[in-house]
Amino acid sequence: MNIIWAITRAIWRKKGLSKTSAGCLKKAACTFSKQMETDWMAYLEYRDEQSEKFWQINIEGCSHTVTFGRIGTKGQSKTKIFASAEECEKDAAKLIQSKKAKGYAAPGETPQPKAPAESLLQKRFALLDEYDGLVAEATLWGNVVPVLLDADELLDEYDGDEDALYDPAAVEKLFKNKIPYKKIEAVLKWIEKNRKKMIDFALDCEDFVNVFNDWAAQEIAQKGKATLYDGTVLTAETDRQAVIDSICLSGISLWVDFDDKTVSDFSIDLSTEQPDYFGGHTLTIEVDEDKEMSFGGMNG
Repeated sequence: MNIIWAITRAIWRKKGLSKTSAGCLKKAACTFSKQMETDWMAYLEYRDEQSEKFWQINIEGCSHTVTFGRIGTKGQSKTKIFASAEECEKDAAKLIQSKKAKGYAAPGETPQPKAPAESLLQKRFALLDEYDGLVAEATLWGNVVPVLLDADELLDEYDGDEDALYDPAAVEKLFKNKIPYKKIEAVLKWIEKNRKKMIDFALDCEDFVNVFNDWAAQEIAQKGKATLYDGTVLTAETDRQAVIDSICLSGISLWVDFDDKTVSDFSIDLSTEQPDYFGGHTLTIEVDEDKEMSFGGMNG
């Protein structure tokens, strides 16, 4: 804690000052401490093939000002004020460390190596008997999900031992210049980020919640209850959030242009856990290369 503010707070307690008065004293203490603190700054740069950026932080007592932008420009600045110089310096040190972790460095210094981005693919592509194509596994929306790659083009050209295709390491070696792992990873990250958007689209495009409640109300009126596919019994209509909470991602299919090494489009399959509002079906959402979604129907 800043010593000036500690003394000020002790005086406040002794004299029984109001919170408003204490706030004024706190501001005064911070202003006074500025005069006692040694101002300092840090300047970092980031350079790669595509950009040259700078980042600078100036610390003045209880506040710091961050300035950033392209090298050679004035950049833009943001100032933040703290209750004490100690808090200010702690925050500044955290910001500096964060920038260095992203590859920024002072002129003449060697940048820290960037930490590798965590891959959503937990298992690389390989053949699996229960699927028609190459299958990987990814962790998305809190679950391990199969990712099916339409690889007929690659498999038709392959004339080696088929047993080798059941080994993910062998598949990666055989098709390392064909399967666009970075583009696939980008698609998976988009799916992870846009969970709410995709679920809202799925429920809205067929007005699912209202249609379901119409059925449930009719069942309850006739039988006193509505029994779902998984045995769950409802005695009242459900709400949208309850349906959303039950939805999980059950599969992803990818269509790839292996010549351009791009993902042309993809689809996701949604299902519901208990209560099983989808009645044992999966709801498919198709997404094109412009990330425009369309309803692919209910299956199963």
